[in-house]
Amino acid sequence: MLPKKKSAKKRKFVYLPREESEFGKLILRASHGDIEPLCAYLRKGHLSISRHDAGWLAWLLEKKLPRSRGRPRGSLSVKNVAVQCASYLVRHGKRTWCKHHRKKIATKNAPVDRLIKRAIELVVPHFSLRSKINEDEVRALANLKPSYEVKQFVGEDLPDALEEIAFEALK
Repeated sequence: MLPKKKSAKKRKFVYLPREESEFGKLILRASHGDIEPLCAYLRKGHLSISRHDAGWLAWLLEKKLPRSRGRPRGSLSVKNVAVQCASYLVRHGKRTWCKHHRKKIATKNAPVDRLIKRAIELVVPHFSLRSKINEDEVRALANLKPSYEVKQFVGEDLPDALEEIAFEALK
């Protein structure tokens, strides 16, 4: 005998009572896809929304707005930002080494391990971290393109670290 197939997840039925107010009618129209009248009503600016109408608006926003799918790109923890800054410093040091030695990519002669250790030493004092930064995490991110925010942060808050890592790369 074949095992039974699991049924698809059932959607909850939400009963929407007939609304008599103008705002309620606009909410119902928006729930069916016509959001322009509701937006025009809200843009008037000189109106106040009752608690009941605010509840309907909250329902509309929770149920009808599309949500992004998948896992978030990254968390905003302090440790992750510190690792990204350290990896950017390593990337900067490798670039400096390549320019000095007229190479396109860093070879096995490049002092990558030394750069990683020095980058971690330079970054840790600026962040109050509960756990240590792992060298493997920094190495993994050093080959990825850093975000604009990380470049801005390192450029504004750690300018001495950029000079120090460039000096370390040329030792």
